[in-house]
Amino acid sequence: MSRLTVSTLVGCLVVAAFARAQGVSFGDIASLEDLLETGISTASKYKQTANESPASITIITSEEIERRGYRTVAELLNTVRGIYVSSDHVYDFIGTRGFHSLVDTNNRILMLLNGQALTESLFGVTLFGDGFPIDMDLIERVEVVRGPGSILYGTNAMFLVVNVVTKDGATLDGGSVRADVGSGNERTVSALFGESLSNDADVVVSARKSESDGLDHYSPEHGKTAVGADWQQYALGFAALNYKQLRTQALFTTRRKGAPTGYFGARFGNPDNQQFDERMAIQATHTYVPNPTMRITSRGFGFYSETKGRFVNAITRPPRDHGESGMLGGELDYVWDIRPNNRWTVGIEYQDFFESSFAIATDAGTPLASGDEPFHVLSVYSVDEFQVRENLQLSFGARYDRHSKDGSSATSPRAAIIYHPRGTTTLKLLYGGGFRAPTLVERDMTVPFALKPNPNLRPESVRTTELVWEQRVAADYYVSVSAYRNAITDLILNVRDALGVPSQFLNLGSATVDGVELETWARWGNGRDLYANYSHQRALEDATGS
Repeated sequence: MSRLTVSTLVGCLVVAAFARAQGVSFGDIASLEDLLETGISTASKYKQTANESPASITIITSEEIERRGYRTVAELLNTVRGIYVSSDHVYDFIGTRGFHSLVDTNNRILMLLNGQALTESLFGVTLFGDGFPIDMDLIERVEVVRGPGSILYGTNAMFLVVNVVTKDGATLDGGSVRADVGSGNERTVSALFGESLSNDADVVVSARKSESDGLDHYSPEHGKTAVGADWQQYALGFAALNYKQLRTQALFTTRRKGAPTGYFGARFGNPDNQQFDERMAIQATHTYVPNPTMRITSRGFGFYSETKGRFVNAITRPPRDHGESGMLGGELDYVWDIRPNNRWTVGIEYQDFFESSFAIATDAGTPLASGDEPFHVLSVYSVDEFQVRENLQLSFGARYDRHSKDGSSATSPRAAIIYHPRGTTTLKLLYGGGFRAPTLVERDMTVPFALKPNPNLRPESVRTTELVWEQRVAADYYVSVSAYRNAITDLILNVRDALGVPSQFLNLGSATVDGVELETWARWGNGRDLYANYSHQRALEDATGS
C-alpha cells in the first residue's frame, strides 16, 4: 500500500477521533445508522441491508442529492468511491476500478431504473447525463453495487450495477412546477406530482423539457473556438402506478445534442454535427407471497431505442447513421426459505430483441449499408444462501445465458462469505464473474472501406476477487476498505489491418486490475457531514505489461 493510501486512511481515523472527542451528535439530517440499515434489493433481488449484501455497496439518498445539488446521475456518480466521469460533449462516460474507455459507450456498466435495464442492444449505449429519463427530484435513492452483477442481470453487468429507485406518491404527497435558467442560455421547466390514493393505489407523474445554446468550446488541437455548436435539447416523461402488490412504470426520453469537438473527424465547430437518442420503456412487476417462506415475483418489460447521427465531413465513420432496437421480455423468480437459515432463489428470464437494425448513408443521404439482426436471449439463475451461524453467512450461485444469434453462451458464478466478528464490523470475501455480449455493431456491421464484420466474436468476461472491511467506528462515523483484483479476458478491441483500413472488432485484449478503495462517512449536528473516498489502482495488459 502506498504512503498516500496509508496517509488517507490515517486522516480518516483522525477525523473520527476528533468527531467523538467533540461529543457531536446528529441533528437535522438522517443518521448513518439509518442509512446503513436501508433495505436494498439490487445485489440479491430481495431486500437486505448494505452489510448483509454480497457486494461492496454505496447508497446515495434523496436527502444527499438535494443537499449537494446534483443535477444529473453522472454528477452524482462522479463523487462515489472508485468511479470517475468524463465527457466528449455528446455523452458522459463512466469509468470504474481502472477501466475507462471513451469508445465503449458505457456498455460494461449496467444502469437500472427500479430494476429495469436501460441499455440498448445496437451500440450498448447507456445515458447517465441529461439523457437519463428521470428528474433528480424524483429519486428516492441510488444503489451503487460494485463488481460483476451478471449472476442476476446478465450482459453488460461486468464492473458495476447502478439502480435508481424512484419516490412513491405517498412520499411526494402533492405536486410542484419548477423553472430554471443557467449558463449557455439554458432554459428548463419541470413538473412533478405524486399521491397515495384511498383505494391502495399510488401514482407518480413527472415531466421535464430543456433547451440550451451551450458554451463556446476552445480546442487547442484545432487552434480555434467552436461557437454555437454545443447546443442541447431534451425532454423526458415518467409515470408509475402501483396497486397493492403490482408495480408499473413507463418512461420516455428524447435528446438531441450538438457535437462541437470534431466528432469522428467531422468538421470542427459545425453546428450541424449532432447526435439524437430516444428511449421508451415499460415495466410491470407483481409479487405473490403464498406463505411466509415463499415469494414469487413475475415481471414483464419492454424497451425501445432509436439513435441517429449526422457528422459533416466525418473521416472515421459514416456521415449519417440510424439505428433502432426493440425488445420485449419477461422474468420469473422464486425465493424459498427452505429452512430458517437457508434461502434459495431461482429464476428464468427471456428477452426477445425483435428489432435490431442499422443503416448508414453518405452526407447526401445515399445508402451505404443496412442490416436487421433480431435475436433472443434465454437465461436461468440460481443462488443459495446459508446463515451458518448468527454472524456468518455463505452465498453461492450461478447464471447461464444463451444467445440465439450464434449460439454463444456465458456462465456467471458468484460466491460470498460474510462475517460479522462483532456488531459494528463486517468482513466480506467475494468472488464473481461477469460478461458482455458483443453488440450488433461490433459483430455484424459493415461499413464500406472502414469496418468489416466478425461473426465469430465472443463475449468478454471478467472474474473478480474482493475483500471488504466495513467498520462502524461510532454511531456517527463509518469506514469501508476494499481490495480487489479484476481479471479480464477476451476483451473486444477495434483493430485495423496492415493498411490501416478496414478495421474489425476482435477478441484480443486481456488485462488485470489490482486496486484498493477507502471510503469514510461522518455526520455532525446542524446539518454538517463529511464524505471522503480514495482509490488506488494498477491496470496491466497481460500481453505487453503496459
